[in-house]
Amino acid sequence: MEIEKGQMESRLEELAMLHKEDYGSGDVGDIQKLKELLLRHEDRYLKATRQIDELQYVLNKAEGASDAEEQVDRMRDEIGNLKNKIKTYEEEIADIKEDLLLVANFNEDSQKRLGSAQEELLAASDELAQLYHHVCTVNGETPSRVVLDHAAGTNGSTNNAIPNAPTLDNKQSSMTS
Repeated sequence: MEIEKGQMESRLEELAMLHKEDYGSGDVGDIQKLKELLLRHEDRYLKATRQIDELQYVLNKAEGASDAEEQVDRMRDEIGNLKNKIKTYEEEIADIKEDLLLVANFNEDSQKRLGSAQEELLAASDELAQLYHHVCTVNGETPSRVVLDHAAGTNGSTNNAIPNAPTLDNKQSSMTS
């Protein structure tokens, strides 16, 4: 322990000597050295303050850039979401177009079948009118003009007709076109 105490005393003396060199003993030359030392420390302080200000400016600028990057990232995310929505809407539109095409095909098929059924009904009506006329002729009776006109569709009344369905006149014109 005595060795350590001796070493500590010698180190303290060395530090005191260094300190004495920096701050001097207090005479006029030492005061001048202290003033110069003070000026150097003030200069270092001002330089350090400027560097701190510059670093603070750079840090603020970097934080601003970080905020801008965050905004860019948010906008990219929003663009991605909008692209996904557009894709979803395009898929829905394609599905609706397919459904519309199916409905149009079904409608066309229904119109064809309806036209065909109407033609068959007209043919059956004509046959019934001919049978009625034939029965009346065989029985020696005069056929009722109202029944024959109604069967032929010439009474001028087409209120019972199906709209957009081919009639005898339409049928001939649609066959030629």
